[in-house]
Amino acid sequence: MTTTHPSRSRSLTVLRTGVALAALIAVVDVAGLLLAGIGHAPIEVVLLTSTLALLTLATVPFAWHRAAWAVWIAAITRGLASLGVIPLLVVPEAPKDAIPMAIVSLVLTVVALVMLVVGLRSRR
Repeated sequence: MTTTHPSRSRSLTVLRTGVALAALIAVVDVAGLLLAGIGHAPIEVVLLTSTLALLTLATVPFAWHRAAWAVWIAAITRGLASLGVIPLLVVPEAPKDAIPMAIVSLVLTVVALVMLVVGLRSRR
């Protein structure tokens, strides 16, 4: 029987919750593009968003097993993807019904980033 230190187990839970949240946000990014119609967004936004989401999803199995490089890639790709949401908040022509979802997306991304970094830092 193996036992783990409670704080180590807690840090693993924080890390894995952050990984799962980052993966969920990436899936929502891709689903949002498909549901909203790719034709509504500029092709550059579609390509960048889908590439960052796929990179995030590709790192999930490795990040789940605490590979530091995968956790950092997931954090960086989610951080970069969240920058694409900011124009919705500042451009007057942005659809008003997209603003609440943009705010929720930004908040969840910040939570995921904090969980990823805290979980990774406490892995030592």
